[in-house]
Amino acid sequence: MKIGIMGGTFDPIHNAHLMLANCAAEEYDLDKVLLMVAPNPPHKIPNIDVSHRIEMVRLAAAGRDKFEVSTLETERKGPSYTVDTLRILKSRNPEDEFYLILGSDEGTYFGNWHLAHEIADMATVVCAHRPGFDGELADRVESFEVPQMNLSSSEIRKRIGEGKTVRYLLPDCVIDYIKEKGLYARRNNI
Repeated sequence: MKIGIMGGTFDPIHNAHLMLANCAAEEYDLDKVLLMVAPNPPHKIPNIDVSHRIEMVRLAAAGRDKFEVSTLETERKGPSYTVDTLRILKSRNPEDEFYLILGSDEGTYFGNWHLAHEIADMATVVCAHRPGFDGELADRVESFEVPQMNLSSSEIRKRIGEGKTVRYLLPDCVIDYIKEKGLYARRNNI
C-alpha cells in the first residue's frame, strides 16, 4: 500500500489541513492518509488536551474514505519525533511505501528535523507548494501543487477567543465540538 502520513498538533484541525491531505492523496495516488495527532511535539506546546484534538480529527475525517486517524504517537511517552513514528510503521508494514506530507513552511526547514536523513530514507517527503511561496525546499523534499488556503490554527484560536466566526474555516462538526466543549476560551457564538 501507499500510505501518506500527515502529522500535526491539529489544534484545531481546519479545512487547509484536509485540503493538503486530499491533494497529496490525489497527487501520489495514496491508498490512505494517516492523520497523526502529535501529543508532545518538540517544537510547540498544544493549547488543549490531546483527547480533544484526537476527537476533532476523528470528526473531521469521518466519512472520508482515504483518511484514517492514527493515535500511534499518543500511545508513546515523551516527545513525538517523526523518525520514531516511521520506524514503528515500517516495522509493522515493511512492504508499504510511506509518504510524509508537509506544509510549505515545514519543507524549507525539514533538513533541521531530528534525524531528517533517516526519515527521508524511510519515506518520500512531499511538500505542498502554495502559489506565492518562494522558500527553498530542503534536500530530498519534493513539492506538489495545492490551492492556496491561508489558514492557521493559531489564527483560528485567536478568532474564537475574540468571538469571531470560524464558519467555513473548519468542518461544521469540529465547530460544533468546540462549542459543545467550550474550547479555546470561546466568548461568543462562533
